[in-house]
Amino acid sequence: KMNMEGMLDLSSNITVDQLLQRDMFEKRRVEGKPIYLHEFLYPLMQGYDSVAMNVDGEIGGNDQTFNMLVGRDLQKIYNKKEKFVLTTKLLVDAGGKKMGKTEGNMVAFSDTPEDMFGKVMSWTDDMIMNGFELCTTLPMEEIKKLEIEIKNPRDLKLKLAFEVVKTFLGEKDAQKAQNNFVKTFSKKEIPDEIPELKPSSPDVITVLVEGKICKSKSEARQVIAQGGVKINDKKVETIDEKVKSGDIVQKGSRFFVKIK
Repeated sequence: KMNMEGMLDLSSNITVDQLLQRDMFEKRRVEGKPIYLHEFLYPLMQGYDSVAMNVDGEIGGNDQTFNMLVGRDLQKIYNKKEKFVLTTKLLVDAGGKKMGKTEGNMVAFSDTPEDMFGKVMSWTDDMIMNGFELCTTLPMEEIKKLEIEIKNPRDLKLKLAFEVVKTFLGEKDAQKAQNNFVKTFSKKEIPDEIPELKPSSPDVITVLVEGKICKSKSEARQVIAQGGVKINDKKVETIDEKVKSGDIVQKGSRFFVKIK
């Protein structure tokens, strides 16, 4: 419920030089890229959250360090109290790209064991060791030992995927997911358990969407155009293809649905 007067008062507590010290802004200046005013205001608004809620501490990814420290400074000014900041490492690839929805590799608690296992296997090789550190309960000594003993990145990633599923869903599900992955992707076999679907239409586009293999019809058309869809192991050539009972529709190497 801050008005313009309050916003001006808030902005008087931090200098432009302080804001320019943020890594992102400093990099943009060097590259000659513009920095917009609303981007300067964001750290102030996030920092003021700490004042409004009068927090004692804040935990966040290390990409939020600057914003959280702005809140720390504002707490001292407005509420005359200290605020503790705890940063955590982010799971990123060598280019700094975060695991997330945009990349399609975000692991969710609601994922099936097979999906969780498959998503970890899709991570880039440079995310493996951070994955062990941030997403499993293995001791660091054991993680370092694995890095030395297992030379093949794929084998190391299989171990990581197993440990991640084991950590969040249990060892039994982890073993089942690993067996399914090895059978399906290493030996190019169809998994034993495939979700079934009775589509509202025999069109392959409908099957892909209603089977939750694709998010939309446009995505389904795109995947077909790229040659990424098969019916009974035969590549789908056009969007007009139909399915019948007993057919197995497949997208890529991870997504299957059987027609009822």
